Order: sequence, then structure tokens, then C-alpha cells
Amino acid sequence: MADTVVCGTANILVTLDSPAVETRFEKLVDVCDVLALQEWPRGRNDLLAAQGRLFRWWPGVSPHDLEPRGRWSFHRAHAGGGPIGVRNSLHETPLACWASVLAPAGRVDKVPGRRSFLGPSWCTRLKSRRRDGSVVIRYNLHLTAGVQIGHMDYRGDRPKRVARHRDRERPRIGELVAEDLARGFDVEVYGDDNFHHMRIGGLTAWWATEPGESTFGNRAIDGIWTTRSPDSVTFLPALVPGEHRHVIARYS
Repeated sequence: MADTVVCGTANILVTLDSPAVETRFEKLVDVCDVLALQEWPRGRNDLLAAQGRLFRWWPGVSPHDLEPRGRWSFHRAHAGGGPIGVRNSLHETPLACWASVLAPAGRVDKVPGRRSFLGPSWCTRLKSRRRDGSVVIRYNLHLTAGVQIGHMDYRGDRPKRVARHRDRERPRIGELVAEDLARGFDVEVYGDDNFHHMRIGGLTAWWATEPGESTFGNRAIDGIWTTRSPDSVTFLPALVPGEHRHVIARYS
């Protein structure tokens, strides 16, 4: 892999005005080499394409058809899940991209300001070959919200939301990561997990380096998990009060 790689994850609220989104996105693509985005609707795809090329992985697409251009290659699975971008200067070859279902659609507990019926919990999985020949799997997830208070364990008054997160989403991403590690692949996971200091077996989160930092209130719920600890971690401030800070982690 490259000597130093800067990785970022950003939940950019779907309802934010376009100028604020564009400014933050420009900052992220300037400083990062790998970037995962959550709450990124398809209406913002033009921003991705303007940085180079947006690859939409429909069934039957061959990696040989995907010629990079510009600074970045962004990837979206056809079924769902957030985009993952890789700077073209890393000289990686995309091999496959699809969305895995971490939890099926279903009804959850009623919470003010949130939906009581949730669609499938999609997780993007991008498989790429690095310049040195190694294979890296990158995941982009966004897990069920409203399942925890502060740094405590799961809350007891929202059993359906908790069950979806604890019994469906977390075990499934753990299984996927374990399978890829067993195949000898490098694995990176990005995203909004909605649980303070959530663990993924076999991987190390950025908060191992900065345990006192947070991304949403006093909780660290926006993660980057890899097979090594980051050299440094920095944060971009929330775009509006009460929203997520964005994480930038540097690896060597």
C-alpha cells in the first residue's frame, strides 16, 4: 500500500442545504485519499462525478469497463448503501462492488422525529486490488439510530430498534469482516454505527488512538476500523449544531 493513506468518514445530513454540503465535500476530497459518505442521496451524485468518475455497479458490469478519470473514483452499489471514494493516485483497481443487507426491512419502536418503519440496512462492500497486489475490502455502513443513551449499554425502552442493531446489524458486519480476514484480505470499515465505541472483531477503531474524542455529542459513533491503528486522527466540525463531526485518520 501507499506510504501514507488518509481515510475519512462523513455523515452529511440529507436535509442540509447544497452550499454547505459542497463546501464540506470539497474539503474532504482535498485532504482524504479514501472517503466514505453516509446520508448521501443519489441527488448528490453529480458532486461525486465532478471529482473524476462515479461508477454505478449494476449487475453485469465488468471491472474492465471502468476506466478512471480525474482525481477520484467513487463507487455505488446498484441496490443501496452509501458511496465509497478512492483517490486515483493510489492506483487501485476496483474488482467488485455490491450492497449487503445487514438487517431486513421492518417496523421499529416509535421515536419522535424518526420513522417507525425502516427499509433494509444496506452496507456497501467495495473490493479493490492495490498497486502492490494485495486486496482490500472496504465497507460503508449506517446502523440503526436511537439504541443507546450516552456511553451506557443498549437502552431498555426500544426493544425493536435495539434488536435490529444488536442482533442483526452488528453480528452480520462481524461475520462479513471475519470471512474477508480469513481469506487473507485487508479490511476497512467506515460509517455511522450509532453506538459509542462499537467494536468489530479483528479490527482496530480510530478511538484506540484518541479515546477521549467524540463525533456526536459526547459519543464516538462515526467509526473507521482497520487492521492497524492510525498515526493521527483529526476532525472537521459539525456543519450545524447537534450534528456529526467528520473523522479523518492518517495511516502509514
